[in-house]
Amino acid sequence: MNKYPGPSSDGLFYCTNQCGKKYKSKQAISVHMRYECGVKPKFYCQECNKYFKQPVSFKAHQMNVHKYVVEYTQFKCSM
Repeated sequence: MNKYPGPSSDGLFYCTNQCGKKYKSKQAISVHMRYECGVKPKFYCQECNKYFKQPVSFKAHQMNVHKYVVEYTQFKCSM
């Protein structure tokens, strides 16, 4: 069973929860259904007592407001 219906005749994906949101891609509607539509915010900032619905918003908040640095590991090719 497919959780997300295919695009309608206008090429957009409409939320099945009748919230009125529409998206251009299946990935966008998937993120909306998983984190936003009818779901309480899951991500909590202990520094300023704010909640965020999406992890990307929470991570951006931490980097921009609280100046947390996200470190990325670089991999080297061994050829």
